[in-house]
Amino acid sequence: GFKKEKNLIRISDFILSCRVFGRFFEESMLIPVLKIAKTTKLGINFDFKDSGRNIISKKFVSKICDQNNFCISNKCIPSLLKEYEKFPLKLKISKNIYKYSN
Repeated sequence: GFKKEKNLIRISDFILSCRVFGRFFEESMLIPVLKIAKTTKLGINFDFKDSGRNIISKKFVSKICDQNNFCISNKCIPSLLKEYEKFPLKLKISKNIYKYSN
C-alpha cells in the first residue's frame, strides 16, 4: 500500500516472491505509482525495513532510489517511467488498487 505524506508518496508494502524478481514484475508494479508521482509532482519513499531476508528487495530499491534513504526524487521519475514502459511485461489492472489517502 501507499499514501501521500508531505512531498512524497510513501510505499509501505512492496512484496513479491523472490521467484518473480528479475522478470520485470517489480518495475511493472511501479509504473502506476510513477505515473501518479509524475502527475502530482511528488517523490516516492519506500518504507523499507531490512530484515536480512529481503536482500533481493533491498537491491532493487537501492538501485532505483537515492543512496541510503530509499527515496526516488520527482526529477528522476520521468526517466524511470520511460525506461520501465519499454519492458515486455504489461500488467492489466481491473480496478484501481492504487488509490492513496491525502
